[in-house]
Parts: sequence; C-alpha cells; structure tokens
Amino acid sequence: MKYLALPHLAICACMALSAPSFASDCENKDAIWSASTDKARYVIYGTDGLNMFSDVTLEQWRNQKLAWRTAGKVTCSNGVVVCYLALTNNLDAPDNGTSAIIEKIDENGDGVGDWVVFAGLDSELWYAGGAKVEWFNGYAPEDEGDRQTAPNVFRLDSCRSNTPPASMVLAPNVTLPPITVGPIYADPAICMAFRRTSGFAPPVENDGFWWMDDERVVGTEWECRITKRTAASLELGCSGEGLTWNEVRPFRTGDGWVEIDGTRLERCLK
Repeated sequence: MKYLALPHLAICACMALSAPSFASDCENKDAIWSASTDKARYVIYGTDGLNMFSDVTLEQWRNQKLAWRTAGKVTCSNGVVVCYLALTNNLDAPDNGTSAIIEKIDENGDGVGDWVVFAGLDSELWYAGGAKVEWFNGYAPEDEGDRQTAPNVFRLDSCRSNTPPASMVLAPNVTLPPITVGPIYADPAICMAFRRTSGFAPPVENDGFWWMDDERVVGTEWECRITKRTAASLELGCSGEGLTWNEVRPFRTGDGWVEIDGTRLERCLK
C-alpha cells in the first residue's frame, strides 16, 4: 500500500488541518471510509479494508437510503508495492475495468488509513462511462448520460461492530452511521440497532424522529439542520422528499435525554 508523506499533500492540504471525526481501535476489516458531496454520501469498506486482495464495496447513499452499490478488488504490484482499487465500468470488455492508485494517510500509525486518496478515480470512472452499479430503493440513472462516479478522497468514518463474512456485504436497508458532531441522542430502538450493527436502521413502525446531534435532527424521509437552539426550542432548516422548509419545534433536555416536540430521544453515543 502506498503511503503519502504529509509534505506531498498539496492537493489535500485541508486533511492536515482536521482529523477524522471518528477515532477508535478499528481494524482494517471493520473500517468504513466516507466522502460527501452536495448530492450524496459515499462509503467504502472491504473484507480486509483497503489492503491487498480485499473484496471492496463502494456505495452511494441519498437521504439516508442506499442508492447504488458496486463491488471491487484491491490489487497490488510486485516489487515496490503500489496498490490499486479495481472497479467494473460500463465499457465493453476488455475495456470494462477501471483502476485507481490507493494512497493512505495513517496519521496515528495504527495501520488503518485516516485518509484515503483514490488517485483520479472520479475522472477515470467518468471517461469510462461510470461504474457498473446495482440500484436500490427505487433509485435509477437520471438520464442516459448519468454516469456513476465517486470522490477521490475519503476519510475514516466509523467502525463496524460486526464484520460481515467475506461473501457478504451490508444489507440495502441498513443505514450506515453518518459523520456526527457531538453527542448522539436517538430513539431507543434505533440506538440498539446501531450498537448491534453499526448502522442507524430504524424500526419499520417508527416514522418520526430518529436521532439528533449538535448540528442535525434526522427523521424518516427528512433531515434538518439546527439553525438556532435555546432551552425551549429548536429552529430548524429542513429538507426531504424534494422539499425544503423552516420550522420551530419545542425542545427540552434532561439527564441523558432530549425531547423534541414530545418525542424522547436517549443519549446513545459519545
């Protein structure tokens, strides 16, 4: 695996300024890396992380739901070890493979990359017609020219508590943990699901508030940014199901819990 020296990080200078928000004793086989754009959130994980011979899964998530998934493999050259992420694209064989050099930044020396750069992955996939993906939850290409790509830079996001076997990947209806700020308060059933699977998988009957942290309140088909917080109310800027709106919700806190408009959320993490 190729490791970047910090002086060479001109293209990603912002990385040196802020460590990943998640820190743990993750092993590579448990680690999840993520990247976000205005459109979606991307996660990548593997049977041995991003090490040689690892079977890798790359996913795009929109509005807390899995949109698409593609599988890949980490391959490495002989001699001076340089490793690549290999994915299937939409071109005809034998040109249906896209690869990008994997460059890892391991800031704490624990063997798990705090930052991962897939050199040129976005553009390589674009010019190859996009990644060949499987769609979920009703999502589909927006038009004939819609090409599925992924960001070049990911950071360590979270650690799966239960690593799936090599032949399995996470179920489409499991929501991976988002990047969070501050303590998380959650519906008790959702908190229990997170501790069991490392994903905020909501119970089917729950169509209200799922969880909140210092910046957001998240529910079934919507997410709200907290624009102002007082002892008695939350002012929220919300989006979901193609709409945006502002609202104010009654709010109060107690020992290990918060209550939003009568819904009690208990402290879950941090």
